[in-house]
Amino acid sequence: IGLLLLVWGALMLFGGLVMLTHTGGSYYAVLSLGTLAVGWLLWKNSAWAMYLQPVLVLVALGWSWQAGGHSVFSMLVQSAPVWIPACWLPVPQVREPLL
Repeated sequence: IGLLLLVWGALMLFGGLVMLTHTGGSYYAVLSLGTLAVGWLLWKNSAWAMYLQPVLVLVALGWSWQAGGHSVFSMLVQSAPVWIPACWLPVPQVREPLL
């Protein structure tokens, strides 16, 4: 899962950097760095991934809530690249090596 999140974070970072060059926001660039950090921690079997991922999800939800005009649907869609990978953390095969 860690390697998958590293690849996902790299793709998000590429998209975020492309958006920055086209006068886009820094949302995806910043969140991709957090995703890369969680991927690295999972790859190293560090329990810190269990603490960093929820913080990253809360930051993504708050940021997308503010940027999306206080729309729940917009918030969920914009933060999906962060909260969907977080759904893997409760899976026992992912969680148990971290505990």
